[in-house]
Amino acid sequence: MLRFLICCIVLLPCLVVAQNDSLLLMACIQDQEGYPIPDAHITIGGNFFKGTASDPNGCFRLELEKFPAKIEISHVNFEPLYFLLNKQSDLEKVLVMQNKIANLPDVTVSAQAKIDIVYQEPYSITDYFFYQDYLVLLARKSNTKGYSLILLDEEEKEIEDFSLRHVRPKNLFQTCDGKLYLMTNVCVKQILIERDRIRLGKNIKYEDFNNGWANCVLANDTLAFFKRYFFQGQALQYTGVFRRTKEIETLSFPLIEDVRNIDLLIEESGIRMPRSGDVWEENVSWSLGMLRKGRYSLEGASSMFFPPLYAPLFPKDSMICIFNHLLSQVEYFSPLGQHLRKVKIDYHQQKKWKKKIYFDVHQEQAYTSYDTRRGVVICPIDMNTGRLGAAVEIPMDFIENVKVWNGYFYYLYRNMGKQERNRKLHRLRLN
Repeated sequence: MLRFLICCIVLLPCLVVAQNDSLLLMACIQDQEGYPIPDAHITIGGNFFKGTASDPNGCFRLELEKFPAKIEISHVNFEPLYFLLNKQSDLEKVLVMQNKIANLPDVTVSAQAKIDIVYQEPYSITDYFFYQDYLVLLARKSNTKGYSLILLDEEEKEIEDFSLRHVRPKNLFQTCDGKLYLMTNVCVKQILIERDRIRLGKNIKYEDFNNGWANCVLANDTLAFFKRYFFQGQALQYTGVFRRTKEIETLSFPLIEDVRNIDLLIEESGIRMPRSGDVWEENVSWSLGMLRKGRYSLEGASSMFFPPLYAPLFPKDSMICIFNHLLSQVEYFSPLGQHLRKVKIDYHQQKKWKKKIYFDVHQEQAYTSYDTRRGVVICPIDMNTGRLGAAVEIPMDFIENVKVWNGYFYYLYRNMGKQERNRKLHRLRLN
């Protein structure tokens, strides 16, 4: 709060003449309780491509080209704020946004669980994955020793240290069929483990790898499920591909699309031909086709206004469930794509939601998380009712690379307050 007040003193809403004779609007935004509102969208006249976003302190700067200028401020959890600026405008106070929805009841926090460090060696863990009965760590030892793959057994004891001294690794990647790969600066290598020993497979070009299993999100003995985004992440389609068949057979799940954002993208791109909903092949011009099929390429403020849809797919009791946050429901399907039922959810409407679902494939249990003033809380989701269970508190900020595995919550963390150089792998028991 002190940092926010200092920021407010420095950046009280005002108009400043920039070097190019344009005007610079500087302001801070807060809620009704006086807390800063980060990630608010600020635009001129509703133009999403001429705007900015508030920083973690709720402050922003926006260059104005001319007067009058209609400023619009929006946020998913607050009522929109509009005001008109002219040459005589004089803003004397911090901008306050009103809550759009009533806060949901606070989650019940259980006793703080014991947190353990999984691997005690003085290395920095950059990535990790569970593979068969092993835990594989990508560890950076030092500038001279480089990186290693550390293999831990079921009891999380080290059984091999495989040197990557002559390799420049980027991260690990696990495909939906369980295979593990090492991503390097020039190619992809499969990680093979036999009799508690690691070896690397042949080099795979990134182009070949990305055309294969990279977009697969789930696989079983019958089907492999792939996801594909359209319209810069504003439409999402899941497709099931039958395995072990002579000819390619597919099934498609219902399209998830943010119609309003798609229309805004089309309008701002200067494409006047209307899209045709689910029947995308009809009346599609070349420019509209490129917008629909092109890879996500939005940057800066545009990526804040149009983040990709988040609707993850998981297995549950021989069914497929999709967390459709756009429609506020969990949708259940048969493995062959038949819609079975839906469960209403509202946990994602809380202000501090971290926009992430963690799924334990062993226990088929979903979790989500929220920021707090002291760190993070982890909440189980009852997938039959959509309600949250008792939360577990983690008194640490900026945890990274979270995974849930067999009832344990794993994450990477480096204590910046103690100036720790190494990122450690932590875990705590959830149930």
